[in-house]
Amino acid sequence: MMEKRLSQRRWRRRTTRLRRVGVSFLIALIIILGVFARQQRDTAVTTQATAYARETDALAQRKLALSHLSGSLSANALLQLPADPELGLLLAVEGLKTAISPQAEDALREALAYQAPIHPPLRVLSGHTHIVNYATFSPDGSLVLTTGFDGTAIVWQANTGNPVFILQGSKGRVITGAFSPDGQAVRTVNDDGSIYVWDLPLKVSQARSRGSTVKDDGTIYVWDLLTGHNTGKLAGTAGPIESATISQDGKWIVTNSGFQGRAKETQVWATDADMLTTSVAMKIELPGNIDSFWNAAFSPDNQRVIIVSNSGLAQIWDIRAGKLLVELAGHQGGVTSAQFSPDGRFVVTSGVDHTARVWEAATGRSLLTLTGHTASVAQAAFSPDGKFVVTAGADETARIWALSTGRTILTLKGPPGAINSAEFSPDGRFVVTVSDEGSAQIYACEVCRASAAELLVMASAYVKRPLTAEERATYLDGTGSGN
Repeated sequence: MMEKRLSQRRWRRRTTRLRRVGVSFLIALIIILGVFARQQRDTAVTTQATAYARETDALAQRKLALSHLSGSLSANALLQLPADPELGLLLAVEGLKTAISPQAEDALREALAYQAPIHPPLRVLSGHTHIVNYATFSPDGSLVLTTGFDGTAIVWQANTGNPVFILQGSKGRVITGAFSPDGQAVRTVNDDGSIYVWDLPLKVSQARSRGSTVKDDGTIYVWDLLTGHNTGKLAGTAGPIESATISQDGKWIVTNSGFQGRAKETQVWATDADMLTTSVAMKIELPGNIDSFWNAAFSPDNQRVIIVSNSGLAQIWDIRAGKLLVELAGHQGGVTSAQFSPDGRFVVTSGVDHTARVWEAATGRSLLTLTGHTASVAQAAFSPDGKFVVTAGADETARIWALSTGRTILTLKGPPGAINSAEFSPDGRFVVTVSDEGSAQIYACEVCRASAAELLVMASAYVKRPLTAEERATYLDGTGSGN
């Protein structure tokens, strides 16, 4: 009996050991299988990631190759345009089809311009009886304001070219003007220093305005044209006001004063929209080598003002601090105009040296020189998207430039006479210019806002043949420049 019990105990112990061994074996097997499965999964993931990376790298390499090919085609298009406009157009089309980029788009824009070298005006605004020196669009683009040496400012319908309002204050020449931000009022400046604010009604006979007169001591008195009562004044200048510029929001005026041996000053005035209250925000005494400043422009945020002069310099000032921030030096001779880009990062200037220049506003670094005019450039202005610049030249042309290439994409030619002003519409699709001839001109710039697809459609109207086998071998299949 005792032996039987011992035998049973030994059997139970043996069974327990076997069970433990079996469980341990199963656990080890499960662990081994888990590790193997994880390794297999990791290997699969690694293989998949490697394949994806190779595919991505291949796509990036192909994209880079296409980008290089597109750039080469576009560059060769620009090289061929002067001698062979047809080949230049074909190459520009292939460049844009190969890869879309600003450079490829602008190369095709220029190629399209070569197919119709002179771009005539869409509408001519005739009504002034003397030189027209400035024009600008209303904020919504529906109206155009022109100012003239005949002592009038005229508001026109942009889509018809018909005059809407004729604004006449003092007998002096109207040298500049601007719409209010809401488009419901117009501000004009006369060469005698008079500043007018006109409310735009439905009928000219209902027009009421506020204006100003200048006394010989340099005081500008602001008055209501309906009552004849003084409502405010700009006082304390060094002499009679020679010129003035009003900011787009109507809160700032920059004036230039002093001549005939008197101190020369530029002042920036803070004012309300009605010019009822004013105060000097900044005073600049011009150096002796500067007879006077020729133009001024405010930054989009109205925190800075840039002034240009006959010295060949442009200066950017902080209005509130009254501090000179940077000087832009590079023009050979007087600087005729300046404008900030829509984002305030860049400045474009024009000069009597036949050029316009693009600068970095923060540093004053020269970025681009636009050459092509054969006479003084009176004005330069950015497009609303900042991609283009329009210039007005005394050579009787206005030019639209692509900033990605620094080249002309359109040459605008209207009635004879020096072009005094050029400006884009708010949507960037039109340009208004004015000339010594006494009229203003509105031009359509279809290529300015056209997409890549739209540019290709425009080009299809001029493409008469495909590239030859030899041309394809040279420009598409080869790596040569085609020269």
